[in-house]
Amino acid sequence: MASPRNSFLTSNDARLVRARLIRPEDPRLRRYGTAALTVALAALVRVLLQPILGYGLPFITFFAAVFLTAWWLGFRPTIFAVALSSIVAGLLFFPPPASRQEALLTAIGLALFIAIGVGAAGLGEGRLRAQRQAEREADESRLARQSAEDLALEAEEAAAQAEESAAQAEEHALRLAAVVDSSDDAIVTKDLDGTIRGWNPAAERIFGYSAAEMVGQPIFRLIPPELMDEEHDILRRIRAGHHVAHYETTRLRKDGHRILIALSVSPLRDASRSLIGACSIKRDVTGQRQLEAQLRQSQQLDAIGQLAGGVAHDFNNILAAIAGYVGLVLRALPSNHPARVDVLGIEEAAERAASLTQQLLAFGRKQVMQPDLLDLREVLDDTGRMLRRLIGEHIHLAIQPGAVLSPVLADRGQLSQVILNLAINARDAMPNGGRLTIEARDAPLTEEYADNHIAVAPGAYVLLAVSDTGHGMTPEVKAHVFEPFFTTKPRGKGSGLGLSTVFGIVKQLGGHIFVYSEPNQGTTFKVYLPRAEGSIAAAPGRATTPVEGGQETVLVVEDEPAIRGVIRRLLEMSAYTVLDAGTPAEALELAGSYEQAIDLLLTDVVLPGMSGRELAEQLQVRRPGLTVLYMSGYTDDAVVHQGRLDPDTAFLQKPFAPDALLRRIREVLGPGDSNAGAARA
Repeated sequence: MASPRNSFLTSNDARLVRARLIRPEDPRLRRYGTAALTVALAALVRVLLQPILGYGLPFITFFAAVFLTAWWLGFRPTIFAVALSSIVAGLLFFPPPASRQEALLTAIGLALFIAIGVGAAGLGEGRLRAQRQAEREADESRLARQSAEDLALEAEEAAAQAEESAAQAEEHALRLAAVVDSSDDAIVTKDLDGTIRGWNPAAERIFGYSAAEMVGQPIFRLIPPELMDEEHDILRRIRAGHHVAHYETTRLRKDGHRILIALSVSPLRDASRSLIGACSIKRDVTGQRQLEAQLRQSQQLDAIGQLAGGVAHDFNNILAAIAGYVGLVLRALPSNHPARVDVLGIEEAAERAASLTQQLLAFGRKQVMQPDLLDLREVLDDTGRMLRRLIGEHIHLAIQPGAVLSPVLADRGQLSQVILNLAINARDAMPNGGRLTIEARDAPLTEEYADNHIAVAPGAYVLLAVSDTGHGMTPEVKAHVFEPFFTTKPRGKGSGLGLSTVFGIVKQLGGHIFVYSEPNQGTTFKVYLPRAEGSIAAAPGRATTPVEGGQETVLVVEDEPAIRGVIRRLLEMSAYTVLDAGTPAEALELAGSYEQAIDLLLTDVVLPGMSGRELAEQLQVRRPGLTVLYMSGYTDDAVVHQGRLDPDTAFLQKPFAPDALLRRIREVLGPGDSNAGAARA
């Protein structure tokens, strides 16, 4: 039933009446007020027509008011308008009845007006209801369309958001897949039972298996048999929700080779956080550990070399004194003296000890070199003739110099020693015969090669390779092969210094040496020497300077009393005038107080308080033209840099024989002058 407050509106019309004349908050006042206003206007018009119409047609204008009210306001306001019009018309425009017939006509007219008004009210109510219904339906239709549009817009926005979210999820998945695919580490996913479900390109590269070969296969294909329990333990820890981080272990490649890997394993969970598997990240650290082992070995060899060089230096001083005194004794003994044989035995032992110290100095990179531009072909030709006598007929020797072979800057004697030591080592590895191959060719080292080898700089090198078909080496032997005194030969069969000497010489030349060997597969030593530029001059033959004395004055500076004493006696026996000092300060004082000429400064390089170089520079300022001859058993000093003599530097390596000292002094001073002493006097 319609509300008495608003008979034309339903409870759902509140949102539909914003543009209507009658407001829902006070419809009765406005509707009935409007009806009354319409009747008042009709009465005013009727009053204006009164002079024309008189008392005829009293309802003529009120019909318009009733019809308008019925059209616009509906039933009840129209009835109100009819009643109000009847009262106003009766009071103002009805004539007083003169007879019963006039009264009856007036009543009939009033009844007819009321009937027409009621009919108009019904028609107006019907029209208004129809209009309101149409408006309501139109509004509801418009509202439905708006709601549908809103829902469609919301659906479209939701679809766009869903599409954007899907695109973002797809982009995230693509990025994640790109990260996995571009990773240098193997990323492998697996079920909780170890079945592989994911296998990235790095895993293919590291292990040699393609994804098609491994997806769906058990992870145990990569596990060495002795490490199966380890993998089971990892899976148990993953099923318990634990992580495995930074664990190093061994795995198998497709080709059967074992590699060392560092792995981290994490539990893999789905969107509901349920444990579904494991994700492992594996990094091949085989090369890294090999480089670390190379570095440790290099540091160990450097430390041993420093120790060996220091010991050899001190031992050289002792040997220099022994050799000097042996020389003095031999000079004093007649050729037929029975004690001469014993002294010669001492000399031979001293020479063997000197050879040993030279090998220690070579290993410690403390040997003095006099490098020249060398053609390896010539060195191999010269050394090859000696090798054929050394290795025996049961070993086939093949020397293969390359078609293109650049020169190297090296000491000829030391380079020959490298070849001889490697060849003798190869000979001893083939007691029943075999093949010894020596190759030489240009071999540039790439950055990739340098990255995989400690302390190797890329560049142009000459390769000297010595290969044999002997019994080879185990990894344990290879790890110590360059250490001094390490040998696998029976006691008394080798000093253990051959390969360590090779190592020291090669390093002192700025080169690199590597060994490749497997048990029963032979051995190859590869020596890389820096390629040198320039033309190779023919090696001049050394003229042997006769051993003779002189009459010059020699200032001897040596802090070892035994060496200084033997040098003084030897020079005095050869007619030289000798001044000797144990320290640079004594030498400066002695040179300052000596009034006659000093022809030669014979000085050790390593002296207390001042180096031999500094002493020579000060003395040459005081005595211009002073000739200097340095002597030392060590290269870590002022006149020998990286084992190489400074240009125009006269040097004598300790220990030295008496004849070698006298010959070197004569070479430095020039031919002797029998009148030199008289001239000075």
